Amino acid sequence: ALNQIGWVQALLGQYDEARTNCEAALKLQHELGCVTGEIQDSLGYIEEHSGRLAEAVNWYREAIAVFESAGDTYNIATTLIQLGRACAALGDTEDAQAAWRQALQLCRVQQRGNDVANLKRLLG
Repeated sequence: ALNQIGWVQALLGQYDEARTNCEAALKLQHELGCVTGEIQDSLGYIEEHSGRLAEAVNWYREAIAVFESAGDTYNIATTLIQLGRACAALGDTEDAQAAWRQALQLCRVQQRGNDVANLKRLLG
């Protein structure tokens, strides 16, 4: 619930409040021993849209690792797209392209037509 509140706050541009709620959610999740990746993804989004791109990249990579351990390929693909966007904004085109290529492979398998088209455009 704390992550959901934080996510909505992030979508509204209330990044400081969103960060506080998502960090509280992450702490609680670790205490309970049930890490899922969504909170790290939310924190990545918050940091990306706050202009803290290096932190966003770290959070997105952590989210991907958690999603991989759970076999959650849908969220891996989604987070790879975001990771690529943050890397590109940092000027790291090599890592951005690598993330988008991996996301493209997953999105094709998942039949995510709009994402496939957008990724092809991003990859040129």
